[in-house]
Amino acid sequence: MAPAASEPPGHRVTAPAMSSGTGTGRVPAHPPSEEPILTFTLRLLDENSSATPEKLPVLSPGSMMHLEASVHFSPSISMRIHVDQCYGTTMEQPGHPRRIFMVVNSRGCLHGEKLGSVSVQHQRGGSVLQLSILAPTLQGEPQEEQVYVHCLLVAWGQGRATRSCFYSHTTASWHNAEDPGQSTPCHCCDSGCPAADTLRGDVPALPGEGTLHWETVGPVLVQKEKVPWYKALCQTAKRLLLAGLALVGSAVLVVAVLGGLLALSTRHLGRARQGQRPPRQRCPFQAELQSVVGALLLRETEKQGQMGPEPLSHQ
Repeated sequence: MAPAASEPPGHRVTAPAMSSGTGTGRVPAHPPSEEPILTFTLRLLDENSSATPEKLPVLSPGSMMHLEASVHFSPSISMRIHVDQCYGTTMEQPGHPRRIFMVVNSRGCLHGEKLGSVSVQHQRGGSVLQLSILAPTLQGEPQEEQVYVHCLLVAWGQGRATRSCFYSHTTASWHNAEDPGQSTPCHCCDSGCPAADTLRGDVPALPGEGTLHWETVGPVLVQKEKVPWYKALCQTAKRLLLAGLALVGSAVLVVAVLGGLLALSTRHLGRARQGQRPPRQRCPFQAELQSVVGALLLRETEKQGQMGPEPLSHQ
């Protein structure tokens, strides 16, 4: 047994190595023979590192989720289990698009937000990895939700050189989980470790070695943090205010668009009327006035013709 370096609970994480396996899914079944096959398991533990009872576990905000991943092959061969990633979803199937990532392994360096303690225990013929992480935080309206935990596991023989690094919050540095005194391979975790030096050789020495394998555990009931009544009232008022502002803004936008369309329509209609103006009609009183004026002129002309020319005056 080679336990990980001792760290205070809640301040230690261990990074299983990043696998370069050839596929994703369960280890392919082998025909009945004397060759054993890999058996992966994933289960929830309580605070005493014992198996969780059958009843639905309830996690409150800030509580720790204890997981145990293990692999068994043969009593005569020692295997080492590593975690590629762990995340939570509301569905039992691991391919659900909505994911709450808890643990992400980047080429042997375990990353995650507020990771808790992790211990690695290796036994003859099997390997066990225990990790404790904070319960996922719910977003949105649900006050509680059932979450399934999906982990991508891989196992390698003892002859493989794998990087297994964890970040110590106490020393603010990366450490080797297998041998805390040999932390040089973990110095690349901050800048990015290369993938070429993770493994020695390309051909698996054991059936199923290096094959990625999905395991699911759950559900667990994750509760949202309870908010005091006055904060809840403020949040409700804030949501109503935002909704009212959004409604007013939408109404103003609609009115502005309709006003612009009405103005364009009026302008276009005015131009059309100017281009098709009908001929101007004469008013009836104008015709009567012209006839009266013409008659008076004619009468005046006739009167002057009857009187004749005026006689010349004698001096």
